[in-house]
Amino acid sequence: MNKPFRYPALSRRQLGLGLLSGLGLALAGCGGGDDGDDQPLYAAFNDLRAGMTRDDVQRLVNRAPVSGTSASVLRWETDTEILEVTFSGDRIATARWTDRTTGRSYLRTFRFAGNGGGGTGTLYQAFLALRPGMTRGEVIQRVPVAVSQGATTSQVLWIDGEEALGVRFNGSSDGSTITFAQWGLSIAAGSRNETRTF
Repeated sequence: MNKPFRYPALSRRQLGLGLLSGLGLALAGCGGGDDGDDQPLYAAFNDLRAGMTRDDVQRLVNRAPVSGTSASVLRWETDTEILEVTFSGDRIATARWTDRTTGRSYLRTFRFAGNGGGGTGTLYQAFLALRPGMTRGEVIQRVPVAVSQGATTSQVLWIDGEEALGVRFNGSSDGSTITFAQWGLSIAAGSRNETRTF
């Protein structure tokens, strides 16, 4: 199970070390595949946000879930994709999107402390743009912020203000492929964090 990284209002170095520690405990995720950009459930999957309630998610997806879903799980299906969202209490906990044609899936986890603003910025957009099969070199080139730590390792960290993004690869060469990513905000900024496996 992926352990969340948690960081109070600490120095950039402490923030980075906390994130890298969390990434070091991450498990490898799902394989690569089609990114599903033209599929409506995939679009909804990318628009999910920490702190959303069951009603928020249903409004976002804007279609009836399949029968048999419960208070803690909502599931939608089309001919080509599946979206399943689980809740902890009244807040979103995880979401898994699956391409029915290839069997590939993406998993996101959500945590929300409810303190502070909770705004998102450049690193969050980079986090959402990550795709299975992306190489270390591609990710470093596409994130529009300089690497803060781990530029030559398998775990790369970016920090931009109160935002942090850590990405784990299956090696330290530029051709190594992405396996796990974690994004988060400091406690002062909302204490949100999300993870994805690839």
